[in-house]
Amino acid sequence: LLISFQETSEKDETIIDNENKISKTDPLSDSVKEINRKNVVENVQTESSKNYWENNIRLPKETIPYHYDISFHPNFETKVFKGRVDILIGVMSKMNYLLTHAKYMNISSTSLSDTFGKEYKILESFEYHENEFWVVIPEKQLTPQNYTLSINFSGNLEGHIVGFYTSNYTSESGEIRTIATTKFQPTDARRAFPCFDEPGFKSTFKITIIRPKKGYIALSNMPVEVRYIYIYIYIYIYIYIYIYIYIYIYIYIYIYIYIYIYIYIYIILLIIFKKIII
Repeated sequence: LLISFQETSEKDETIIDNENKISKTDPLSDSVKEINRKNVVENVQTESSKNYWENNIRLPKETIPYHYDISFHPNFETKVFKGRVDILIGVMSKMNYLLTHAKYMNISSTSLSDTFGKEYKILESFEYHENEFWVVIPEKQLTPQNYTLSINFSGNLEGHIVGFYTSNYTSESGEIRTIATTKFQPTDARRAFPCFDEPGFKSTFKITIIRPKKGYIALSNMPVEVRYIYIYIYIYIYIYIYIYIYIYIYIYIYIYIYIYIYIYIYIILLIIFKKIII
């Protein structure tokens, strides 16, 4: 999987979102979250004897990722990226938890649903740093079927040269340009988005890239399925509304003329009928 953003002109980009900032957490709030997390973990531990994520560095084989639907939104001004991933997961046996890999990610929300759209309440979700897991503990035990795990996340584009990051290069004309690119091998996809970051798991991907309107192009090692250009959407909506109004007016005029003709014929027939009687 390769995603790259390449700058094509200097300082000509339009920034889509200037509020991509990773918020700093309150130490007191973290302490409270840690206490709550331990309480939830203790409840799970009484049911399954030991916590899998504390005693294993590999993901459980009872869960299989079938498909990823991912969106990336890099901000070249703040050097922060936002994203969302929806993972279609097959659960092969009864599970009290779900695990994905995540490293140096700021995860803002996690939700879980089945293929019928039923939402499952999550008791707790947290990062287990030692083994680079994102742990999701649902309220009810998961039965064997397919589920969709949805996670909103953000991360830094600077400070590393793996995962999803920015770097500079010099063009043939001597111009310094910036790109945002990816390096996922061997186990650095977890730095870009929560995932099953082991080579044994094979999945399909659908990727949406939100980039500045000007100055950048998006490159991938797969062909583009569709490209959304907002001005075209506005033109399409305008044309659609114009046609709708035109048809509505045309129908209204047609009905009005039809009624007028009908009344005119009725009056003429009425006059003729009266003359015949007289």
